[in-house]
Amino acid sequence: MTDPEVPKLDEMPKSDAEGTARPQRRWLRRMFWGSSLAVLFSVLLVLICFWLVSSAAFENAVRRRMIAGIQDATGGRVEIERFRWDLLHLRAEADGLTIHGLEPAGVAPYAHVDRVSCQVSILDLFTLGAPTRVLLREAEIVRPSFHLIVAADGSTNQPHPKHPQKLRKPVIETLFDAQIGSLAVEQGTLDIEDANSMHQGEQIIPFAFRANDANLHLSWNAATQGGDPSAADANGSYRLLMGVSDIQFAQGKFEPVPTRIDASLLLFRDGLQLDSLRITALGRTLDLHGKLTSFAHPVWEVEGGGQLDVGILASTTGFFLARSGILNLQAKGSGQNGTFQIAGALKA
Repeated sequence: MTDPEVPKLDEMPKSDAEGTARPQRRWLRRMFWGSSLAVLFSVLLVLICFWLVSSAAFENAVRRRMIAGIQDATGGRVEIERFRWDLLHLRAEADGLTIHGLEPAGVAPYAHVDRVSCQVSILDLFTLGAPTRVLLREAEIVRPSFHLIVAADGSTNQPHPKHPQKLRKPVIETLFDAQIGSLAVEQGTLDIEDANSMHQGEQIIPFAFRANDANLHLSWNAATQGGDPSAADANGSYRLLMGVSDIQFAQGKFEPVPTRIDASLLLFRDGLQLDSLRITALGRTLDLHGKLTSFAHPVWEVEGGGQLDVGILASTTGFFLARSGILNLQAKGSGQNGTFQIAGALKA
């Protein structure tokens, strides 16, 4: 006895074939429209979220949150004139950041920055099992100015946070964990003002210090794969370039001597290498280089040479007899565990 042969779909009567295919087409249409609506809803949701976080109201909310955070961290009264961000490029900018300290009304504030901008990268956002990391790729601080007032009792106008927080780890560890791609500080100024005077016996010695046009650039150098694990840069390093084109410091009635400082160094997790430090004043130059191999137990070496106009000593030390003359210096020094030694030649 044989089983009855089941007719194929194309051998079925037309009415039976249409009856079987109709539910399949209906199911495919439902799947298509359902998927389309889900995609459309997701796109609309993303657009609405993008519109909300890009709106002026949201930027103002972030600005107020930033002000509160900086005030808690510094203890000063904070103002931010404008805040804006570019969500697509993960970039934010703030204009007119001011921190008021303990200075009296009508006096220049403790700190002011014309513009701060930063750009971040988000890593492992969609990677399962891996924590999401936010890295600061680029930061720029334009025209920062700091105004420090020193009173006769040593107090200053620097604000203090109401609830100081203890650091969970050393600053150097935090800096290296951050792996900042690039940090630039441009056209900065520092003004230290003697509110009353400094007393030395019966003599009153006022002083003033000002640094103009300070520039700093910090860039991250990742560790070389396959490199020596015991090398100083085994965990990466930072290249630090710094320049201050106009430093002025004077005591008493002496006129300040414009001085320029340029430095280039490598910062490691537990040490640094000073490639060059150049000090230029009154047409004379002094060059230094050296290294430090441990922050916990410092072991340092430094070597330098050049010329120094003793006229700079009058304004910085207040010693009026040091008015003219050239010093030729060639020296080498080292130290550890609180002891040091310096050897070299000094010619006038």
